[in-house]
Amino acid sequence: MKYLSLLIISITMVSCLTEPKKEGTTGFESNAVDVISSGSPVVDSEKSVDTLSIVENKTIKNTIVLFDNVNDIYPGETSLNEVKAIMGEPDFIDQTKIEVYNGHISGGDKLVKYLKNGIMLIFEREDVNMSVVDAVLVEKGFDGISEEGIYLGMTKENCLAILNKKYFLEDDMGGESMFYSEKEGAEGDLQIWFKNGKLDKLKIFK
Repeated sequence: MKYLSLLIISITMVSCLTEPKKEGTTGFESNAVDVISSGSPVVDSEKSVDTLSIVENKTIKNTIVLFDNVNDIYPGETSLNEVKAIMGEPDFIDQTKIEVYNGHISGGDKLVKYLKNGIMLIFEREDVNMSVVDAVLVEKGFDGISEEGIYLGMTKENCLAILNKKYFLEDDMGGESMFYSEKEGAEGDLQIWFKNGKLDKLKIFK
């Protein structure tokens, strides 16, 4: 009887160890959220649908109107939901570091990034609901060309020749970054950066 009991226990243990896992399981239960390469959680779209975020089978063509808009995104007017209606969901949303100096708070702005399009949208820290884009920055990956012929990668000489012909230089940050305005003496609403003699980045803000 003693040996029979041991035999039953042994058979039971072997059965537990060799029981096949169910298809689609790992044998371990986990509540962890899967993370994709961009750092965003994978979301069940059927449970979380934002009708303003759906851009199905649509290729986004990059466009730019100096001092005005990028891809119909207008600084000072366009909300995050309206951005999503145009561009779809962003690759990720980041935030600049908040710093306090002499009682003054700086930083904390939200950065909404569309990497394939080379577009970064900036929302001010105080705009908790991200209701109005403060500025639009275009950088590597952006292939739009303005009506004047301004585009990333063009030579500094050609870029300045076009801008100086029609617009006004308001501030020169050592030649590598400059501010331009549509009207002389006005605050610059267009900032440009150069790198290795070529236009590297451009920002439109209000």
